[in-house]
Amino acid sequence: MALAKTNRRLSLSWIRSHKFLSFIALITFMVIGFFVYERVTLELNKRAFAQARKVIDNVYADIANEVGQPDNYRRTSECSHSYFGPYVKQISCGVDTDLVYNVEDRNEAGQITATVQNIVKRHKNSLTSTTYNSDVFSESERAPGDPNINSHIDYYESSGGLFCVFKYVFDSPAETFLKLPEGTTGKTYYLTMGCNGSARQYYYPPFKQT
Repeated sequence: MALAKTNRRLSLSWIRSHKFLSFIALITFMVIGFFVYERVTLELNKRAFAQARKVIDNVYADIANEVGQPDNYRRTSECSHSYFGPYVKQISCGVDTDLVYNVEDRNEAGQITATVQNIVKRHKNSLTSTTYNSDVFSESERAPGDPNINSHIDYYESSGGLFCVFKYVFDSPAETFLKLPEGTTGKTYYLTMGCNGSARQYYYPPFKQT
């Protein structure tokens, strides 16, 4: 019994005499934990955009294989930023692919839309159907243009948690910067597909307004 009391007194005495070292050790572990957390979070965020870029590219490859090569297309991966107050900078990045086809009529456009929607369903492990929610997604993340009779929009969430938009537009060439080959006499069928979300750093070149 006396030995146990002696050991407890020695332990308390060591703790009291080494408070400063114990405090330094605690702070060190907290700092290391913070940097590990930041590194892991950054890597997961970066990986989310890489996964989204891959699935968009895979969907495009399937479209080109099953529908045919588009008459024009553009593939972009870029970032932008905005300020909330004078000091807080919010970075967002997006991965997109835009393409246009020359079609004869609305019926052909509808067939392409149905084909693309079936292709996207095959990528259900990477793209989960969702709805637009203004409480979750900012207005800037919504697909541009008025979803009128010539437009249809599908929303998805990527496996990495990014918000993804697939927009199908028939005979509204003003909605896209992509042009059909000169001399084309048909109608424009435009498809834009992409994913975007908040980023912890610039994973791609900054967006440049043209």
